[in-house]
Parts: sequence; C-alpha cells; structure tokens
Amino acid sequence: MKQKRKPRKDTESLSANVVARSELMLAVTNIIQEKGWTQAEAADFLGVGQPRISDVVQGRVERFSVDMLMSWLQKLGKDVTVVVRDNVFSSADVVSLKLYVCGKASEALLSNVAGLFGGDSNRYALTVIDVLQHPQLAASEQISSTPCLVKESPLPRIVLHGDMSTASVRWQLAVSERLAIDNRKKAQDFRQAAQDNRDDELSQRERRMKERD
Repeated sequence: MKQKRKPRKDTESLSANVVARSELMLAVTNIIQEKGWTQAEAADFLGVGQPRISDVVQGRVERFSVDMLMSWLQKLGKDVTVVVRDNVFSSADVVSLKLYVCGKASEALLSNVAGLFGGDSNRYALTVIDVLQHPQLAASEQISSTPCLVKESPLPRIVLHGDMSTASVRWQLAVSERLAIDNRKKAQDFRQAAQDNRDDELSQRERRMKERD
C-alpha cells in the first residue's frame, strides 16, 4: 500500500527548535562523558543542581532552552556554530521507504514521515507494512519494534525508530554519527597499537642482532 502525506505546517518551527535543543543536549552529554565526570561533578562545574544534568543525559528536551544549552557549552569551552549539510533523505531519485507498524499507521505518523521530505510527495514512495498482518516480512528484515522506518534506496540503507518527528530522526542520526566516529577512532587506535607492537618487535630483533654481532 503506497501512501503519501503532507506535513502539518504549524509544527515546523517547533520541530526545528526541538532539533536544535536535541543536538545541543547531545553535545553536552558527550562532553561530560569525554571528561569522565559524574553527574554531580558536571553539575558542580556548571553551577546547577544534579537533577538538571540528569535531565540532559535522559534527553528531556522540554526542560531546556537553546540559550541555556549554548551557555553551558561555552562554559565547557566549546564554540557553537551552525552547519548546513545535505539531508540524508535528499536524492535526485525517488526515495524508497518501508514503514513497519503494528496495526494501522496514524495520520500523525504519516505526516511526520512526509515532513522529512519538506512535504514534497514526489520525492518519496512509502510502503506501509502491518507487522500483525505480515509477520514474515518483519522477521526477514529483523524488525524488532514499531514504528520503524527503513530507507531502502538510494543507498545507504537507514533504519529509524520512533514517531518519525524531525527531532526524533535528527537525534537518532546524530547518535549514529557519534557512534560511527567513536568506532572509527577505536579502529584507528587499534591499528596504531598494532603498528607500535610491530615497531617494538622490530626494534628488539635489531637490538638482539647487534648484541650477537
């Protein structure tokens, strides 16, 4: 079943603000983790109560303003800039999507999906799959929760969960990007450690050869 919907215009400005707060909160959380601080230590540094740090870590967007989060980041030694980049759903070709739901997809959910494309119904083709009616399809794609949106093509394939609001999607993509960066850093560290071991072994062999001579 192919479905296309237009987004609700009255929520676009609110969604943009939530996206901004979500990304700033993620940045604050990452810095706290990088510094190895406890929530109490972070709260002491920022001059706030520990529950405020807990709110950030748990992603309680509604409890923060953009200004507050930016001031925190400044205290943490970070500059905040605006970065403009391609949307992951931008494509010269029609984007093929599959939306897995339990039962019937709500109008709000379909509207949120449409909002990811700026309301241009010509940019995507959506197939809605009820996992109750087609459990074998969900099983074959290893869909473990609903709603779940899968961008099938063009590649790369992307899997998203939740209400598909702009804020939710951007939050998931930001977390995925952060994990990818961490994984690349770990891989780089592993390669460097392996190279250091090889260099050390070579140095030891050369030293033994010199001792024999």
